[in-house]
Amino acid sequence: MAYPLLFLCTLIGWSQAFLPTPSLDIEGLTHADITEEALLEVVMDACREEAQKEGRTFNPPVLLNPDSLLRACLGVSEVADLSASKFRELLNEIITENILIERDQAFSSAHHFNDEAIEKGRDIITQGVSLVKASLQQGDLEAARRALGAVTHTLQDFYSHSNWFELGNLDPYPNLLRPDLPLQNLADANTPTCNDCQEKVCPNVILPEILSKNTLTSGYLISTPQGKCNHGDRTRGGISKDFFGDDLTPDGTDPHLAASSTAIQATTDILQDIRIAFGNTVFLRMLGITRSKALCFVIDTTSSSSDDFAELALITAPPSSDIFVFTSAFPKDTELQDTLFSLIESTRSTVTLLLTNGLSRRRMRRRRSALTNPTNSIYQQLAQLSGGQAIEVTKDTFPLATTVIEDSITSLMVTLLQVESTQPDTFSFLLDPSLQNVTLYITGLSTNFTLQNPAGVSQDNTAGSGPLASVSLVGNLYRVSLNEGNLTGRWQITIRSPQAYSLRVTGRSALNFMSQFIEEFGGPHPGFAPISTRPPAGQNATLLITVSGVDMLFGLEVGLVSADGELLRNTGVTRLRDGRYLVRAPHLPDVPFTLLLMGQEADGRPFQRQSSTQIQASQITVQIQRMVILAPGESISVPFTVETREIEGIIAISARDDQRFVATVNNSLNVSAAGNTTGLVSLFIPTGTLSGITSVVTIEAESTATRQSNFALLRVFVTQKDMDVTPPVCRVVNESLDCPVLCGNATWEVTLLMTDGNGTGLRYPHISIIIPDSPGPPTAIIDQVKDENGYNATLLTYRASCCVTKVEISAVDDKGNVGRCDFSIRRPSTTGPPQTTSSPSSSLKITVSLWTMLLLLGLTSLMH
Repeated sequence: MAYPLLFLCTLIGWSQAFLPTPSLDIEGLTHADITEEALLEVVMDACREEAQKEGRTFNPPVLLNPDSLLRACLGVSEVADLSASKFRELLNEIITENILIERDQAFSSAHHFNDEAIEKGRDIITQGVSLVKASLQQGDLEAARRALGAVTHTLQDFYSHSNWFELGNLDPYPNLLRPDLPLQNLADANTPTCNDCQEKVCPNVILPEILSKNTLTSGYLISTPQGKCNHGDRTRGGISKDFFGDDLTPDGTDPHLAASSTAIQATTDILQDIRIAFGNTVFLRMLGITRSKALCFVIDTTSSSSDDFAELALITAPPSSDIFVFTSAFPKDTELQDTLFSLIESTRSTVTLLLTNGLSRRRMRRRRSALTNPTNSIYQQLAQLSGGQAIEVTKDTFPLATTVIEDSITSLMVTLLQVESTQPDTFSFLLDPSLQNVTLYITGLSTNFTLQNPAGVSQDNTAGSGPLASVSLVGNLYRVSLNEGNLTGRWQITIRSPQAYSLRVTGRSALNFMSQFIEEFGGPHPGFAPISTRPPAGQNATLLITVSGVDMLFGLEVGLVSADGELLRNTGVTRLRDGRYLVRAPHLPDVPFTLLLMGQEADGRPFQRQSSTQIQASQITVQIQRMVILAPGESISVPFTVETREIEGIIAISARDDQRFVATVNNSLNVSAAGNTTGLVSLFIPTGTLSGITSVVTIEAESTATRQSNFALLRVFVTQKDMDVTPPVCRVVNESLDCPVLCGNATWEVTLLMTDGNGTGLRYPHISIIIPDSPGPPTAIIDQVKDENGYNATLLTYRASCCVTKVEISAVDDKGNVGRCDFSIRRPSTTGPPQTTSSPSSSLKITVSLWTMLLLLGLTSLMH
């Protein structure tokens, strides 16, 4: 479907490994630990290469974590100059998908390499890697992250659940990532593999002939056949290495740590493969390595409904994006309203609308709306739910409204206070020393206010530039920018208005937080998993809070605050590790609320931060499997369940998706006193749909009696049945690789022939190089030739200084399959560490004025 609008999006972080999440009584490395460590290592490699290309010095962090690595990648030395909240969020998205395999596929042998399902396990890895690469080819970074998280779990479990370590292997098994190569020496169903052991510790449980013949096997989880290996748990021994163990090797090695180390390297290998296939730019963008937040602009040039366009933006944009919708249209599709609300809650994106369809103030009557046009109330609700604004502008005032966009072009944006009200009131907010560019946004009609600082100095809205702030009025929006200086302390603002209004206070600071409602799950490897829908109203809930930008906080409290600013609940927190805190929230309210984080920094000064997206708990729960994988022309019916608490009767059902894969769905279901019922949603993938296309199906369930509702998301991945998974071949045809002790002016040279045979064809050679102080730049001569079978091939002759410390060359085909070129530079000794010169990166110099000019050019049609 062609959308007649301008749509622009730009980029201006727990389970024991091998459990899914940390346990309070069991120690060990987790799937989250393994995944995060591998991700950080490969990101560091990508950033090092990019810094070298740009002529910058890359200083690897002493303590490797998301905050320190992001600063190193972008060349920022001070914490206050950069926020890693986006980087952490996208790391957590990958880690979450890894963890959810443990919950959603708990008894799937193939997903965990249990029950000797080694070939099926590799099939899942092959399909998962193909999904990652197909999604990246379509530019769907979120789908790529989700597929990546899922496939890394299965890959990691091989090293914990098989006897790979017992066979003497400390390096990863390369054939797991090479479906074109056979899996060798697999135990068949009739081969005995282990002694029977019913004890907690089972030394030498694997049969000697299995070890001597290098036979590969894995443990059985539920029912162990005679002569086969147990998986093992805390009460019965086996061959899994999920925990720190008592059964150390003769040299004192803990099998759990050894398996974890190999799993980290294997995860690194799969990440490096993806990085090489698509390049550093795409890889780093997938992980949110950027100074700024993701901004998305939706410009309706047709005066048609902007509801569909907002839906498209929420699905396409990365999580936690700032979405700006420019329209003169009225909202027409009221059925889409709940879908938009669901997408805002799941993506946590902020939606700001600039509306040119406002009515004259002379036609205005008293109403519970901050807009002159009552038909825009849905827009206002969208903005308030997401933490944005609905601003009415004209042709003359539109350029002034773009300051709201300029304020958002930073990764350091934090929310300090957010309220809505229909009556005069006084609100207070706390400013800490880390805050800069503090701005207040007051949206409403006939609004007056008085601002007061901690010293008692006041200023009202009539002063354009006063002792406390600069005040500007655009349509129904007051923008109040506090003057620079000592702002620390508690401020107050009194707002007087006969109409409804909203207040939002923001600033720039590296200190910020993310939150997720989580729930415990059982199974062989219990843990915690995030709740991706609305949490249960009226019940106790658990929150995971992740704080970025500061090493230590004290006296933390989390408040549940209603939309009008009332403190509904106040809870304490339990510190976990790495900036993570656990919050037990009693009896969730059934009205919309936000989270208010309060506490003290290391110097004892208090601070506050508030979440921007409103949370709505519900007495309805919708559950559906999280993803399906289909080929073009295939169809499937997916069951879903609806559970209610204290609600009976008719539940209205709707299903929408951006690719129109939904064929049918139950329009309504009847819930009895038992409180649960089941429905079906049918999907069909049209013939000709490209591999890598994904769709998000939103299932909405609403009680016709109470109007309570909830949603569930089903992600549909499209992939071809016959995938090209064979990597190109790269071989040395000529070489001169000997170098002297002192590199001086000496050079080495290699000639490589790269061919994809009858595959999809070569894309380009990937060259990764580290040059400490080369007398001259390397040279690469590329010729297109035919291989010995008559297929197109690439002949690469590469020459470089002997001072070059490391070169890796790979062949990449059109499907992202990577073939490594194996050769070694031979030298008696090595040179010192790399030395590069430092110069600013031009890629980070996009200015606010440029964005404003581009937007004004694109929006001209709105004003005619």
